[in-house]
Amino acid sequence: YRANVGRGEEGLSQYRKALRIYERLVDDPKHASRATRGMIETHLNVGQMEAVLGNPKAAATHLQQASEIAGKASALGRSDIPPSTQVNLYFRLGDAEYQQGNADGELAYYRKALEVSEKWASVDRGSEALKNLRDCYQEVGAAQARTGDLHSARDSYQKAEEAATKLSKKADAALGQRYDTISLHNALGD
Repeated sequence: YRANVGRGEEGLSQYRKALRIYERLVDDPKHASRATRGMIETHLNVGQMEAVLGNPKAAATHLQQASEIAGKASALGRSDIPPSTQVNLYFRLGDAEYQQGNADGELAYYRKALEVSEKWASVDRGSEALKNLRDCYQEVGAAQARTGDLHSARDSYQKAEEAATKLSKKADAALGQRYDTISLHNALGD
């Protein structure tokens, strides 16, 4: 889903090497925080690559591992997992539920992502926080629309539109983030 040279198996090999390095670093107090984040993100990347390569069970295993690592860090009271990683994790878990046809599970994960994004945007007015907030409202809206709750979907899309408007006024907003607003307007129009 990103620019690539079409060598999925080689990509997986590189991700696996990264995982082995993170696994060695995670027990070192100097590197534990960064290694934990890296393990979560890399498991998500491996899961996505496995899904693209047609290995849904392996993809699910890596999503589960990422979720377990994040859960353990949270249970230990560690707050070193950045909101962007948490949102990404919930998005991927929600996407997996969508692919399995579980609309309620999908919506639950997107709502967890939204909760993280709302907290994040309340203390950080930067472009990344606003982009994530917009994306979360848009994903929640899409999931609500798929369940037939069109009134709630409209409300979520309108909140996404508010965040998109704020984002478009940010000097540090990327041009691509501004163009992402087009799909939001199409969804709201639908």
